[in-house]
Amino acid sequence: MILGLGVDLCCIEPIRRSIVRFGKDWLDEVFTEEEQERLVAGDQQAPYAAIGFALKEACSKAIGTGFTKGVRRQDFVISIAGGHCSVDLTGAAKHRAAQLSPSATSYSVHAHFLLTDQWVNALAVLATSDDHLSHLLEHLALP
Repeated sequence: MILGLGVDLCCIEPIRRSIVRFGKDWLDEVFTEEEQERLVAGDQQAPYAAIGFALKEACSKAIGTGFTKGVRRQDFVISIAGGHCSVDLTGAAKHRAAQLSPSATSYSVHAHFLLTDQWVNALAVLATSDDHLSHLLEHLALP
């Protein structure tokens, strides 16, 4: 069962400017140390940071809080490998997801992104774990 849906559109250039201007302070505000270790360096750092930023925004919408009620960007731990991604919920975000469906035995976040030269479009679907839903979302995934 789908519990929440979130979408975000993020322009890469402001992310690039934030990284250049604020460096590690900005990265610390958005990403966990683990995520920062996985961020690629050089020319690809800004696009990958924008993917992570957009996914965190979409996830915050999927759980219905945005970044309020104790939910922080670091509560959504993003892993990006090639064109695929995964999201682990921690802290207040994990607590909020559990509140949305107290009778569910487990839940998951199905996350997808589309990257162009200038933009990242992110989609996050919070759902109770169900193989049928996973199969359906795989067919709807962005290329």
